[in-house]
Amino acid sequence: MNNKIDTLFNETIHELSNKSKLNSEDPTYEYILKQLEFVYDCLKSEKDIFNELQGRELDFPAVASKNLGGSEDELLEKIGDISIYLSNI
Repeated sequence: MNNKIDTLFNETIHELSNKSKLNSEDPTYEYILKQLEFVYDCLKSEKDIFNELQGRELDFPAVASKNLGGSEDELLEKIGDISIYLSNI
């Protein structure tokens, strides 16, 4: 994993963590956060994400696009960039 992707994951996870704490009544942030943390941990450990999922699916891009918007366009863009990266590995 290159430095740009590492930075992208760290920034996105940090932002989602903060939003989750500030909006504890909305489970959307925590839901997306947990999936991104899982993927990032797999990448750092050089584990095969799809084997680690054991048949489960990642749906954080769909959840993000459906539930985030307005002032969160930058966060949505970061999540989109992560999704594109994952589709290319």
